Amino acid sequence: MHVKILMISIFAIVSFFFLTPDAEARKSLRERYKNQRARIEKGVESGEMTKREARRSKRSLKKNRKRTQAMRDRNEERMGSRKLTGRQKRKLRRSMNKNSKRIYKNKHDEQKRGWKKRAEDGEEMMSDVESSDSME
Repeated sequence: MHVKILMISIFAIVSFFFLTPDAEARKSLRERYKNQRARIEKGVESGEMTKREARRSKRSLKKNRKRTQAMRDRNEERMGSRKLTGRQKRKLRRSMNKNSKRIYKNKHDEQKRGWKKRAEDGEEMMSDVESSDSME
């Protein structure tokens, strides 16, 4: 009898860990927002993202925040609770995933970020050197 109860409890514990969603899916919207915001800032600081790309990504994050607020306000009026429904969470998660992919894509594309950043890294482009030589 005790062995049976022990086996069932072990099975329940093991299945709980394997059936829970991954860590990214469990993150709250607020944590994901902060994480994406930090990724954008790091991208601009390191020169991986242009200011324009960062502006677009930030704008998208801002829209998500406004959309979340609107959904919560609407839910409070209708149901008396600011809690998001499953469908609303799915919609917001999809939007955050899209933005995350955009941030990754922008950080890893091969755009030139400007002379200052490349000079700090010790890289020098021939066209820049040649143009400065011809000006003298």
